[in-house]
Amino acid sequence: MMLAIKHSKQKIVLAALVAMGFFCGSPEQGWSGDEKLLGYVVLAEQGHALKGNIVPIVRLILDKNKFSDESCEALSMTNGIDPPINKHKMLARPRSKANKMPIIVCEAEFPFSKEYKVEGTTWTVTDASTKKEFKVELPTVSRSPETALVFGDSGCRNDKKQECTPKAWPLPDLLVTEMAKRVKERNKPAVIIHVGDYTHRGKKTDTNDSNQKWNNWHDHFFKPMADAKLLAMAPLVAARGNHELCHEMGNNGDSWFYLLDPTSLLADDSEQLIKEHNCNDKKFWDILTRPYRLDFDNGLTLIVTDTANLYDEIQVNDAYLSLLNGWYQEMIQNFIACPGANKRMAWMVTHVPIWSVLGICCKTKKHNPTQLATLETLKDQALPEQFKVVLSGHKHLYTSVDVNQNNPTRRMLQLVTGNGGGYLNPNAFMGCVDYENTKQFSAFHATVHGTSHFGFVVADLKKDDSIGMSVNFNSIILKNGLFKNAEVCKSPAEQGKDACKINDEEKIFSRSCKSTVKVDVPKLSSACKPDHEDDDDVAD
Repeated sequence: MMLAIKHSKQKIVLAALVAMGFFCGSPEQGWSGDEKLLGYVVLAEQGHALKGNIVPIVRLILDKNKFSDESCEALSMTNGIDPPINKHKMLARPRSKANKMPIIVCEAEFPFSKEYKVEGTTWTVTDASTKKEFKVELPTVSRSPETALVFGDSGCRNDKKQECTPKAWPLPDLLVTEMAKRVKERNKPAVIIHVGDYTHRGKKTDTNDSNQKWNNWHDHFFKPMADAKLLAMAPLVAARGNHELCHEMGNNGDSWFYLLDPTSLLADDSEQLIKEHNCNDKKFWDILTRPYRLDFDNGLTLIVTDTANLYDEIQVNDAYLSLLNGWYQEMIQNFIACPGANKRMAWMVTHVPIWSVLGICCKTKKHNPTQLATLETLKDQALPEQFKVVLSGHKHLYTSVDVNQNNPTRRMLQLVTGNGGGYLNPNAFMGCVDYENTKQFSAFHATVHGTSHFGFVVADLKKDDSIGMSVNFNSIILKNGLFKNAEVCKSPAEQGKDACKINDEEKIFSRSCKSTVKVDVPKLSSACKPDHEDDDDVAD
């Protein structure tokens, strides 16, 4: 199995986009005039069994002023190619008591397609009760994606920290346009992976304004994605971020469960699991939802783990540790038992990074102590070597932490893609780091490269009969109107010189890759701003 990174650049003219009126301004609008419904496909796993059986589910968001919950079963869908979705096959999504958003979400099982079409296909949605028809563009879902688009932490704050202007929040036009361009250029089966935090609007003290809540979701995620045709290009794999918790960060938990959580009766999930995946009962507010696994035919495995409520912990949470340990053991046992597991490549998708580094201010590492402690408990049953990558967000920057491959319990490459539109953390780090012994984990060495620019990651996957799979990760950043691949700090042997190139200052980093920065448990000095999640924090 191979991991690599390539370089490219593409110019974007910001002024032209603004002059042509492509930027929608401050996102406060919600449904636009002729907008009747939004459609997208999420990938679920059958029964959350951690065995990898994928169930694509199409969801339609309807304007509640024009439809009712009973409308779902009256809907049918056809595109003239795939098997039609007949009346009574579409169900209304269950909603929490607190969820009073002016929308209705209907869902049905969606077919895989044998032929990929980058522009998707047009489905006709017919409402049997009114005889009205609507058109919606939906993706052709492949069992073997060759392109993976990865980003996260994409919402705009729309406050004194970050205004929703093209320069401060480039998601609605620049980022999604470039994402779509990259998918179109490849013209290969694709999947979109969002690592969490879809909207950053809403403070802990906000009242529950359901209309405004839907406007935030619509304007900060669904409309930009739909306008760029990304929802027609690929299905979604959606991780839950801390801004999708039930009890704080704008109380977006009920919206998350309604709109993007993959739990569904259509995927044979139990009624108990579905009951837990909402915000009705406060005893479930702090729950970590059960992980799920997606096995694609080309050898890629995605394991999505909920760490939304593990953000910015400074010590191990024993209750969560026990829960994660049980899930990890089940995950490993099921993976090993999978035929052909030795030629699969597994990526873990989880909002909070297992480890990350911030550099300009404190030069301290950040980590998720509960997940690290979970890895420590698995020493006798280490993660299989096929587990190669961790995809995360939460820190509002791009970082790659390339961990010493000789350590059998943490051989995964950590990619932090939290630079998808949210207010950026300026403290990107570039260099080499020694993590020292702590109670949670033993020492290891890592090469870190990062940048404090907006962007996303595109992965090119290729099936290889001899090694199973190879993948090239392309970290695309936006700087001075240019989209280009982030430079990578490689080892001296690979790079041919000692120094690393730091992206956000375009100069040779002063610390050689031969030297190291010793890092232990985070200690805050008066010069360093705490990196916990709060309304004024720039980091998360």
